Amino acid sequence: RGKWRMTWVDSYFPCYRPSSKSHRGKYRLVFAGATDGKEIWPLVVEKAFAKVMGSYEAISGGHVAPALEMLTGGKGRRCQSATADWEVIKEQVKSDEYFVGAGSQHVRTNASDAAEQKKWLRGIVTGHAYSVLNVYEDGELRLLELRNPWARGEWTGDWGPGSRKWNSEEGRRVESVVGASRKQDGRFWMSLEDFVERFETIDSCYMNFKDEDRARRAELKKQAEMIITDGPTRIMGDSDDAKDEALLSAEAKADAMMELLLAEEAKKKRKSQTGANGKKKRNKGKTK
Repeated sequence: RGKWRMTWVDSYFPCYRPSSKSHRGKYRLVFAGATDGKEIWPLVVEKAFAKVMGSYEAISGGHVAPALEMLTGGKGRRCQSATADWEVIKEQVKSDEYFVGAGSQHVRTNASDAAEQKKWLRGIVTGHAYSVLNVYEDGELRLLELRNPWARGEWTGDWGPGSRKWNSEEGRRVESVVGASRKQDGRFWMSLEDFVERFETIDSCYMNFKDEDRARRAELKKQAEMIITDGPTRIMGDSDDAKDEALLSAEAKADAMMELLLAEEAKKKRKSQTGANGKKKRNKGKTK
């Protein structure tokens, strides 16, 4: 794993003013946003990621697994959807220690024109990342629930929000188990066969949430709250130099705190591997 570092960003985000009168001249965000206007964390995380990588352009496109690795510190894995093991997919999606996503096909090689390709895609955006939220299996029927991060644009084929499949006896049985939503909010179900045909990769990121990891997150939250509370008073100054100095002081404080937590974690591991006399524990089991 890499080394965690605090990344600081300001409160300015790229916006534009649409030319359409339907928007009433209001500015709109160029990049990430949220359906709930009170949520700004997607904007902050995206800007911090862009700062680390060098620019917004540098984080345009790419694959799901590497992005999850960089954002979470977990272990990413990417495989072709056509060869993915269904049992592994089920296990990972159901587990709280995995984030699972999928990347759609870029171009259908045997599509003769754009109209045919659009009809074949049935709402799936090409070269786009989706999250995999749930799975369902009943005999030969295998379904996946996906979500478009745009919160719009759903699969319009079988088992999509408007599919007649949900009106059948089988569909009502599935709905009674998974509680499928008919809302157009970017979430949808589709069969494994349709998924494999239209999605190129399935990506997963393993997060090994150990007890010490949870304790570290709790401590980081407390320290972050303290920095946020103390930060504005210290950063406010008469000059830009004073603000920069205070900001660097806060960054150094956060880095030092994280180093301390990592050192304590390593110390606990060493204690668990050594006895009271400081020597490594040996297996005292009898040998035959």
